[in-house]
Amino acid sequence: MSLGEFFPEVFKADYARRNLEVGSVLKLYVKDTKPPKEKRFIIVGKNIDGLCLATVYINSEINEKINYSPELKELHLSFLAAGRTYLDHDSFVDCSEFVIREQKEIELAIKKQTRGCDWKVMRGGFDCCEKQTHQLTKNQRKR
Repeated sequence: MSLGEFFPEVFKADYARRNLEVGSVLKLYVKDTKPPKEKRFIIVGKNIDGLCLATVYINSEINEKINYSPELKELHLSFLAAGRTYLDHDSFVDCSEFVIREQKEIELAIKKQTRGCDWKVMRGGFDCCEKQTHQLTKNQRKR
């Protein structure tokens, strides 16, 4: 049993809301990967009311089967582990696609995960992404 299990749900939700900001790096179990797994991702934007977050994944390597062209490979930025205690090894930030997440979805995931190391909010994720400029599609903006 961990200390996190004793915190009330309201405390966990409030902590998540205060810390889910652009540049935060989170490690959560996600279902939109094959197979579903625990992944790290960076919050790179919010919509005006803050209910939806634009995120990008941090990957161990570039998937050559999906990112076969030089243009797609250029959208994967090197993300060195040095100075980033939350990374075990050098990685890549996949800026080829935004993954839009509802803030409530992330808050719910945090509430469900009771062990302290299951989720983390860490600063310093945004520095590599601010060089990339992407426009959200109309569907992404509407959410």
